[in-house]
Amino acid sequence: MPSWSWNCGCAACVPMLADQLTIVVVTYNSMGALPSFFQRVKDATAGEPCRILVCDNGSDDGVEDFVGRQSGKISFLGSRENAGYGAALNRGITAARTPFVALMNPDVAIQPGGYRELVRFMEERPRAAGASGIVVHVREYPSSFVRDQLFPRGQVAVHFGHENVLTRLSFYSGLQTKFPHRPWLVPWSTVPARDEISVSALNGCFGVFRRAALLEIGLFDPRLFLYFEESDLSLRLRTRGYELYVTARTVVVHRSGTGSAATRSRTTELILLNSQYLFFRKHYGRGYTWAAFFAIWAVITVGVAYRVLVRGGRGSLRHLWTWHLRSLLCGGGTPPGTIPGGGMDGVNYNWSAPITQRKT
Repeated sequence: MPSWSWNCGCAACVPMLADQLTIVVVTYNSMGALPSFFQRVKDATAGEPCRILVCDNGSDDGVEDFVGRQSGKISFLGSRENAGYGAALNRGITAARTPFVALMNPDVAIQPGGYRELVRFMEERPRAAGASGIVVHVREYPSSFVRDQLFPRGQVAVHFGHENVLTRLSFYSGLQTKFPHRPWLVPWSTVPARDEISVSALNGCFGVFRRAALLEIGLFDPRLFLYFEESDLSLRLRTRGYELYVTARTVVVHRSGTGSAATRSRTTELILLNSQYLFFRKHYGRGYTWAAFFAIWAVITVGVAYRVLVRGGRGSLRHLWTWHLRSLLCGGGTPPGTIPGGGMDGVNYNWSAPITQRKT
């Protein structure tokens, strides 16, 4: 039986947040972020502690011992192998027993009361599969969550479409950095913050999801080891008739690049290449993906030549160029070393392999 508490200021009783929401966080050598993460969750739940599932991917930084010393409803779901971000989330979603799950990185903070607001928002919309507050990416966590300070223009970036060959070409050419507000070059749009914004996908760093909807579509695709897993999930949810939303009822702060010691390394850059082609192959077809492969390789070739001839090799993209060559030589396969430790047993990460839709 669920526990009940009186909602402050009203006569109606509501379920305890712990009966509605489980927080699932993925770690991989994330001890630089995890200790403060627990305090941020405590602040955000505003006296309504939720169960936290720490889904670890074979870290060697002592995270299991650290989690074991924590008080409260915190569980460690470890793995001997680095199975990837989506596979780790699947572990947590499966273990949860609440109707909603918050899927997040350890370098994310949400304003006090934000979890409760998002659960309420989802309950008001039965076909909502996922919702997030408005997300801001920062270098340091703010001292407060004053929306007008974090979003001085009242504008937020949200997704109304998905990545395609043009957005990836603009990414590798640097055009996204120079023209971040050109809708044909970036997969996001800037709109005024409001209570309800229907979107095509949520930011991969955070989202509250309806657990039943995730189970219905078969959870995250483990082939997408890192990156594009949220885009793939979103497409499958919307195909089933579910909706995804961003709401200004709460603010989500993401301290980008601090959630794992592996973030922004050459390893993750190669994983990104493989994941983008897997995503294209799955949703756009074989011919589209091979065309994207050669187009992106050509842009990277120009970038390598420019850096060698003009900048003396600084900021080299040669590892990206070499990856394409090695992938081509193995027929569109995933070159050895792309996936750390080989990834999850039984998973085929080769991006050109025929796609067999997973049963849901």
